Amino acid sequence: DPASHRYDHHQRGFDQTLAGYHTKLSSAGLVYKHFGKKIIETTVGSADNLDVLYNKLYTNFLEEIDAIDNGINQYDKEDKPKYKITSNVSSRVGKLNTPWNQEEKSAEEQLRRFHQAMDLIGGEFLSTLKFYAEAWLPARVIVEESMRARFDVDA
Repeated sequence: DPASHRYDHHQRGFDQTLAGYHTKLSSAGLVYKHFGKKIIETTVGSADNLDVLYNKLYTNFLEEIDAIDNGINQYDKEDKPKYKITSNVSSRVGKLNTPWNQEEKSAEEQLRRFHQAMDLIGGEFLSTLKFYAEAWLPARVIVEESMRARFDVDA
């Protein structure tokens, strides 16, 4: 419920996706759906290619989190992976949870760990966004312009 800022994707019958995608949204995806464009604009300034950045960041950052959080495999189950990936963002956040056998499970300790997770994700999100806005998008513009002008060079 965006009006009350509650983004619980575990409710029965919930199956929202981002327009044009098939992966069910997690809480992170729901927040991105409602605030992603504003965050991009605030972070990189007015983006001429806002929708392009929004979709690129979802495809290459948020969709992975949505899929992992919702238990969606990256490949068909009959295909065995050649190796495990355990250093993805979701795994690193999971490792910040209080260990089951740690006696100190106070609210303060849990809040401290929650803030660590927020800092981790926030930093990765911003560095990914800045890369796409400052490096990938300008390169994409050059390629698009070159594609449009290709017949001017070789007619």
